[in-house]
Amino acid sequence: MSGIGFALGIGTFPLLIEGLITQYGWHWAYGWLGGLVAVTILPVGAVVFRRQPEDYGLQPDGRLPTSLVERPTEANATLAAARRTLTFWLFSVGNIAVAALGTGLLFHHYAIMAASEVERPVAALVFVPYGLVTAGANLVSGLLLDRISPRFLLGARLGLLGLALLLAARVNSPELILTYGVLLGLMQGTNGVLQAGVYAYYFGRAHLGSISGFAATLMVADTAMGPLLFALGFERFGSYTLTLALSSLLPLAIALVALGLELRQQWRSAKE
Repeated sequence: MSGIGFALGIGTFPLLIEGLITQYGWHWAYGWLGGLVAVTILPVGAVVFRRQPEDYGLQPDGRLPTSLVERPTEANATLAAARRTLTFWLFSVGNIAVAALGTGLLFHHYAIMAASEVERPVAALVFVPYGLVTAGANLVSGLLLDRISPRFLLGARLGLLGLALLLAARVNSPELILTYGVLLGLMQGTNGVLQAGVYAYYFGRAHLGSISGFAATLMVADTAMGPLLFALGFERFGSYTLTLALSSLLPLAIALVALGLELRQQWRSAKE
């Protein structure tokens, strides 16, 4: 549900923000957006946020109350144990690559499109297929996560990011704009589901906050690296083409590693 909401926001807000900035300037536009968050999202989050379902007599995914069925045994890994596994670092490095390079693509989006002589209003249209496809990919990847190993979704997500990086500097027609938006949407839709469930899948839920929090800290800390890398590459080479091509090597390499490794749930071996 949150992934679908995120996708709808991607499909609508960039166009809205572009219009507000054009009409009123970025200072007023971002002031109004901050006010919108303050009077809507913050109060809603404070009212409706809940912790784990067991606190309310339920099991995950809306199953029968625990009083009516035997509660399953769940072994769990601590943060220290999780950090000693290849599984944790494979997904963390994959998330870092998506965060850094995906942020770089969005941060430099209009400049990259302008290099291919795509005007700003047309460049903003990328976010329409981006948002729509993100919503669909979020639903499909959520279903797949219950049926296949998360490493396959990780490999697919990073492969899509690599293709998007290779295509970004070559977008010069409506067809390529649509294709580029679809690639970003597929990558982002898969990313949302993996962020939500992969650490619980491999390491259990007892220490999920500390494990996912540490992974998120690494990811957020590296979001600035992508925009900086693209800026330095543009300054060094005079265009984005070579920088984007070289950047694609990292997610493609991690994708191959993820597809080639046989990962397993770490609860039993790491719970101590």
